[in-house]
Amino acid sequence: MRVELRRQFLHMLFGSVFILLVYFLGTWLTFWIVSACLVTGVLISYLIGKGVKFPLFNSLADTVGRDYEKGFAGRGAIFFFLGAAITLALFMHSPWIVIGALVVTVYGDGFAAMIGARMGEREIVKGKSLEGTVAGFVASFIFLSFLFPAHVALAVSFIGMGVELLPIEDNVTIPVACGTALMFLL
Repeated sequence: MRVELRRQFLHMLFGSVFILLVYFLGTWLTFWIVSACLVTGVLISYLIGKGVKFPLFNSLADTVGRDYEKGFAGRGAIFFFLGAAITLALFMHSPWIVIGALVVTVYGDGFAAMIGARMGEREIVKGKSLEGTVAGFVASFIFLSFLFPAHVALAVSFIGMGVELLPIEDNVTIPVACGTALMFLL
């Protein structure tokens, strides 16, 4: 439980930084920053897998890593950076689409995981609860409502949490799906 809360805190912290980077620096510069983080993360993960010690990163991976990620240090962060980089590349022309897509990934997925881990009782699909999904939907809707009309926020929140239920890497699929939805809805 505590591992998941720490993990989601970092997820929301880094995600918030990326959202602020897009807002203040634009999509082009943020793309290169996120891409540099991605390449650095992959390299560090590879070296850790080869036995090289990076005290801060090894400790962080041990503290917030899920059991199935033990052989792939930083897996969650790497896929998060990958999803952000793909989203930035696909929707570079529109910072608001990128911000909206990241909002669902950062806050919707983050709250879904935290509430689901803490209060989830009704499993919808493997490891995903009704309570977590509803919390993610509500969080996404609230944050998106500050950026877009209510009908857009509602649709994108629904799509984001629907994609979150799929048995594929949601740190990549949520922002791409939400960005695509925003592109058609705006």
